[in-house]
Amino acid sequence: MSAFIVSNDHIDYLVSAALTYGRGGYVKYGDVYINSQNATETGARLISENTASVQYRYPDEPITELPGPIATVYAIDYKYRPFLHVTPVQTLKALSCYEYQSCEHPGWETSSAKRFCDQLRNAAIRALPGYYDAAFEVNR
Repeated sequence: MSAFIVSNDHIDYLVSAALTYGRGGYVKYGDVYINSQNATETGARLISENTASVQYRYPDEPITELPGPIATVYAIDYKYRPFLHVTPVQTLKALSCYEYQSCEHPGWETSSAKRFCDQLRNAAIRALPGYYDAAFEVNR
């Protein structure tokens, strides 16, 4: 399995989706609900988790040689820039990419980043057209 560090744009998209679909307290990072005041911190934490995964996958590579956009690995330099338009389907696909790139290290399953992804996925699914009109229990 290979892994790469996702771009800042990718992180911006995930945070924007959390802000869009997480209204009403659906999406947290750790114990903190995502909001405009902590968007940059949330993105930086997502970058750190992704970087930790790629470093685990490529332990002999210096951080500047890891696959992916090199500027992204320095979470301290990250500044959130919002996407003005997000969609549930693109959010689900972006989550799949992020999770695939971030799941390499042993701590992923219990990480705040994984819980963030799970919560954002659930929020994006609820935002799909027709979700609330569909039957909860299906009968013939």
